[in-house]
Amino acid sequence: MLCHCCEAFNIRDLYALAAVRARKTKPKVSVLGGFPEYQGFPNFYEHHLGLTTLYSSAKDGCELCTSIWQQCSPNLPPNLQSQPPGGEYQEQIFLGLSSWGPETQGMPYLTAKQRLARGAMRNLASFDVFMEQGIEPSGFQHLLTRAVSSDPACEKSLSIAADWLTSCMATHRTCNRVSLQDQSLPTRVIAVGSSDPIQNPHLVITNGLRDSWAALSYCWGGDSAFVLKSTTMDDLCKGQISLKDFPRTLRDAVTVTRRLGLRYLWIDALCIMQDSAEDWATEAARMKDVYGGATVTISAANSRSTTAGMLHERRIPLTSSKIPWKSQGGNFTTSVFLRSASHFWDNSMKGEALNKRGWTLQESLLSPRSLTYGSQQMAWECQECKLDESGRPILPGDEYRDKKFLQSILVGSLSLQERSMRNVTRLSLKIFPINYTIVPNSWHIKYHQLYCRWFAVTKEFTSRNLTVQTDVLPALSGIARAFQDALGDQYCAGLWKRDIIRGLMWTRQMSSGKSTFKSQNHKVAETYYAPTWSWASIRGGMISNSMEEEATWPYVSLEETARVMDVHITPRFADPLGQILDGYLIMRAPFCSIEDPSSKSQSSAAIENPVLESRIKEQLESAPFLSEFEQQHQYHLGQEFAVLRIARDSRGEQHIIGNSITDRPGASLMIIETTGQQQDEYRRVGFLSVMVPGFPEADDVDVSLLAEMDNARWEWKKVRLI
Repeated sequence: MLCHCCEAFNIRDLYALAAVRARKTKPKVSVLGGFPEYQGFPNFYEHHLGLTTLYSSAKDGCELCTSIWQQCSPNLPPNLQSQPPGGEYQEQIFLGLSSWGPETQGMPYLTAKQRLARGAMRNLASFDVFMEQGIEPSGFQHLLTRAVSSDPACEKSLSIAADWLTSCMATHRTCNRVSLQDQSLPTRVIAVGSSDPIQNPHLVITNGLRDSWAALSYCWGGDSAFVLKSTTMDDLCKGQISLKDFPRTLRDAVTVTRRLGLRYLWIDALCIMQDSAEDWATEAARMKDVYGGATVTISAANSRSTTAGMLHERRIPLTSSKIPWKSQGGNFTTSVFLRSASHFWDNSMKGEALNKRGWTLQESLLSPRSLTYGSQQMAWECQECKLDESGRPILPGDEYRDKKFLQSILVGSLSLQERSMRNVTRLSLKIFPINYTIVPNSWHIKYHQLYCRWFAVTKEFTSRNLTVQTDVLPALSGIARAFQDALGDQYCAGLWKRDIIRGLMWTRQMSSGKSTFKSQNHKVAETYYAPTWSWASIRGGMISNSMEEEATWPYVSLEETARVMDVHITPRFADPLGQILDGYLIMRAPFCSIEDPSSKSQSSAAIENPVLESRIKEQLESAPFLSEFEQQHQYHLGQEFAVLRIARDSRGEQHIIGNSITDRPGASLMIIETTGQQQDEYRRVGFLSVMVPGFPEADDVDVSLLAEMDNARWEWKKVRLI
């Protein structure tokens, strides 16, 4: 049912204006920047006069008025009807179309807006407008979204996924630079069989067989008994396990793979021997080839475990209302459907269980094509196309997530700009402390854009969860191998040798819970993850490192004050990028002794650097610093502590301190402790970054600290960090 005001609204005429604009003009970038857009038509149709009238119409049963009211009412005062006529809530309401950009919204939204004083407009509601697939009116398909089925297992939904893949394979030149039909299959794959005639899936030992395959990215959700072991190998190879006995997520993946027209599917639980540490390590080292070589990766983002499934009923409102779509001349009328645009505005895909799991990051980044099943809809992503099931483009995300960028790394086709090394302006040594035993030679820091992209990857990775902490390096080894090929650099437990000084400037947030300082005899984790100078050595949350942020450059000048002489990593298994047994870093750097930062007692001797000592003790009270110290610190009798000044930076500003001007640079300090095992051997227990604030005062702590450091007795010392 529609009220007389809504019945008179001709939505076809509105879209006809948009079609003409899209056909005869080009999208323009606004003066504020951003993506190019077509101008919308927000004031196309005068709807009800005021919200009181809108509310009355909705109460009387008008579908469109009800849909508008449902969206706007939560933001309105409860006593709406008592607002005096002519007040701001009683102004004219308009129906129209929003502006839209081909790269952003893809197509316009139907909007309801209210005119306020001085020409301002209040947004009341926004809708996706769609028709059932196959009956879209000619000439308007590119302006209308698509119906989203509540059943992702229905033929209509599966055919959309198959069409995405077929179109990509047939028409996307960039996506097909490498022949995907002539790839060596992974060591083992699942032959998916068929439903007609019934043929059970079975495990295939490939022995160099060449074909195309799909890969599955999913959450195990804890222990799963349905895995490949020496005891289940025979049954899986002979296809003696019916598809109906597969866990639901794996069963659904087989169904999708069949519908995509692919014969093979790679699933880690069924293609890696789960009772062999050697086979697990060998296959984990091949993730770059498994996911990078797959025709498509099926991502079960909406599934929390192998038993949850990904083709289950979607709990989304399919339509909020429908309105007539009249043919030109008014001889024939069909209907278009509206759904609240906010259903797909909340970025729910990012919050899915799969996107919180550490292993799945490299799986998505390495894949040339991704078919993702979310709670609300499917999404497709390849180098030339990023669409959701409703037909709207997926908004561009972080640069490192872009498949065009990642695939250019994999196939060795980075642009000249991406390959070029960039010089960062160094600082003069004229204000460097004069009491160094040996003043180090200065040199330019060269950095590659890829190093910043790598940090973005590790930053996202450390924000995710790992069920087994020893997976911290194996879960990144595939993407690390791709970056290693592009950089031509030595990988060092999550860092890179040529960029290691910047890489050492990390801090790591606490993952959860409240940390309390333990006694001096507290123990670190018995399992070794990485050297203490690597972020992978401790458990925690997201890492931060302002010097690795791509947005930081070229606004900061950085100079290394430490020189790395050697880095060595001993792998646990054959993969040098996976689990490691031990490692060390030898460097020469400005060295200054400090008191035990965890000591609660005051030293009887005069403190040589009181501001520095106080600042370190103060930082020990903060969660990130305390978390690292607790996990790294290992007490021994006669233990000594020190700081290494590994770099200094400047924001390119001069600061007025009192009556003088200073361009004193900031400092990057690694806090270390002796191991008690051999002379000049230390472990990292913390990191401190000091910079001059934007508006410093003479008594500012950081200003005082930097002044103290200029006069401190630094020793140019060679140390071994483990």
